Amino acid sequence: MKVGHFAGILDFEAVPGPMNPFYSHTYCYGYTVPQLVTGVLGDYQLSDTLSLQAGFHRGWMMFEDMNDDLDVMAGVKWVSCDKATSLAYAISSGAQDPAGEQNRFVYSLVGQHQFNDCFKYVLVHNLGFEDDAVPVTGDDGEWYGLTQYFLYTINPCWAANLRLEWLRDDDGVRIAGPGNIPGVRAWDGRGFAGHFYELTAGLSCRPHANLVLRPEVRWDWYDGLAGPTGLPFDDGLSDEQFTAAIDAILTY
Repeated sequence: MKVGHFAGILDFEAVPGPMNPFYSHTYCYGYTVPQLVTGVLGDYQLSDTLSLQAGFHRGWMMFEDMNDDLDVMAGVKWVSCDKATSLAYAISSGAQDPAGEQNRFVYSLVGQHQFNDCFKYVLVHNLGFEDDAVPVTGDDGEWYGLTQYFLYTINPCWAANLRLEWLRDDDGVRIAGPGNIPGVRAWDGRGFAGHFYELTAGLSCRPHANLVLRPEVRWDWYDGLAGPTGLPFDDGLSDEQFTAAIDAILTY
């Protein structure tokens, strides 16, 4: 049992940096699933290969909900007998608006397979709906995406990783600025209705058991309508961007 403020069970990536192969996060993880929640979650092992998760929480990314609607979080996970293959399906459902009337449902399907000692493949599919989410028109919002990870361990010190993502924000209700929080300067209730893509290549270097370095290069591009402030990148002037980054994680 988990009780309190904890990480959700959707998607492949996680909030703590050491658990991720890359420094940056995907659009799908950053915008389409609840990363942290406050509530109760139970995990029951049905057999050696199958487990169930179920519980409730008080809303996406908050300690106390803005409405009286409890959100449901539940999932099922299967792991092969040889531990090489796994499949996890999880959902979260509940209203996120102050009135408690706009139900938001999202699911995540994550498949993983370890082909050999060196190569691991991960496929993530997320899909979500929200009632009356589109500003002005009041239409329902929809979003969905696919992310692929190609993770290769070169030796105990080095790993090479590749990530390819596509996300469709069908109605421009998810990707619109930092956190999509009403009142934040970058968010005025309208977003980018289009396709987002990103290709990320990175290395993971572990010179010491307690130290990991993760350099990466990333290319983002967008295919869709301009938002209220223009295009997504370069202060509204561009539909693509290239970034390079590196981080260092010291565990103790």
